[in-house]
Amino acid sequence: MGDGHGTWFAVHTNARKEDLVNRLLEHQGFATLYLHYQTTVKHGRRTYINFRPYFPRYVFASPAEHLSVYDINRTIGVSTVVYLGDQPLEIPTPVVDELRARGNSRGLVKLAAEEHGEHRKRYRQGQHVRIADGPLAGFLAVVAVDRGHQVRVWVEMFKGQVEAAFRPEALSPVRRSYP
Repeated sequence: MGDGHGTWFAVHTNARKEDLVNRLLEHQGFATLYLHYQTTVKHGRRTYINFRPYFPRYVFASPAEHLSVYDINRTIGVSTVVYLGDQPLEIPTPVVDELRARGNSRGLVKLAAEEHGEHRKRYRQGQHVRIADGPLAGFLAVVAVDRGHQVRVWVEMFKGQVEAAFRPEALSPVRRSYP
């Protein structure tokens, strides 16, 4: 993670290539910002530490004087620089500074649930919950996966199911009654 050279751009990466793109851009001389967080994954009897991107499929880069924003697109693992019309979209430096403040010097973000020791499973797959907060408050949903800090659910709407993610505290369990 570099110090920044001036103008910043959002870089859309290929799936699960954020770390690779970050390292390759740094190697080329770009200042980068790749925010990620640590999770614990249990598989069988083993527990693994895993790092996940804070912004999946995105890193931020700022070219040095001898580099161009267009050099980013030629980097392995990069899908494209984010454009607004036909020009690369510039990310304001205060936005990058705010994002940088969320992580440590390596871009590792400490999630609020981890800081309070609350990073644990709360809902089981298939459990019915009511959305208690946000624009979908009152809707019923079915839990798809509980990652501790985030719960992915299926919400029945528009004559189909829509997947959405919520903080665990934005959901409450419901007991289904059948006629």
